[in-house]
Amino acid sequence: MLIIVLVAICFIALIARRIIKAKKYREQVESVTSLDRGTWSERDLIPLLLNKCGIDQRAIYHDLYIRKENGTYTQIDLAVTTPQGIIVFEVKDYSGWIFGNGNSKYWMQILAFGEEKHQFYNPIWQNRTHITALRKLLPNNSDVPIFNVVVFYGNCEFKELEYDPTGRVRVIYNTQVVELIKHILSLPPEEYGNKHEVAKVLAEGVRNGRDPEIRQAQINLAARAKANSHESHTYSSGWGYSRRFL
Repeated sequence: MLIIVLVAICFIALIARRIIKAKKYREQVESVTSLDRGTWSERDLIPLLLNKCGIDQRAIYHDLYIRKENGTYTQIDLAVTTPQGIIVFEVKDYSGWIFGNGNSKYWMQILAFGEEKHQFYNPIWQNRTHITALRKLLPNNSDVPIFNVVVFYGNCEFKELEYDPTGRVRVIYNTQVVELIKHILSLPPEEYGNKHEVAKVLAEGVRNGRDPEIRQAQINLAARAKANSHESHTYSSGWGYSRRFL
């Protein structure tokens, strides 16, 4: 009987700890964004940045819609302001093997040991588009570094990934986020031309993401672009990987 009681107490304590942990997780996410915005993978970065990297919640901006010169919008998953510059995250959630080249328009996801292949748009280029649009809205901060960081969540493995990591571009697993952010924070601080301009543009991007008309227009634009591209086309041509798809 005593053993049963002890087991029950341990079980209750375990459940209580999980509830407290989940509550804290929700509170931290909601200190930056709402739980219905973006993907789980995007929101999961927020507690990492707060707890492991010491980033202030006011420096984290989630699900931004940045207005482009042609009147359309480009969507940024997550942006973080630091003394070393602005970090722009593109978050992907993939399983399988990932093949890619920094100079190629499309990358490849391979599943079932090569039996199933899916092309997707180069995420470095995708994030570069976001950064270009953001940069044009920051004329007083033209020299501030903007880091292009692509984060892969999910049970995926980089098989052949070729790009130049010497600049401000990084493609990493989610388990490498903390290490990379700490590295960036160890760099010498940069001189901002106008920090208020940066905060205003990023905050406006977050507000744009709350506008249902802007969100729907972006969804429609992305759907048309995807329909006119080779993205998500499936190849089932046998084993292995062919570089011609990149």
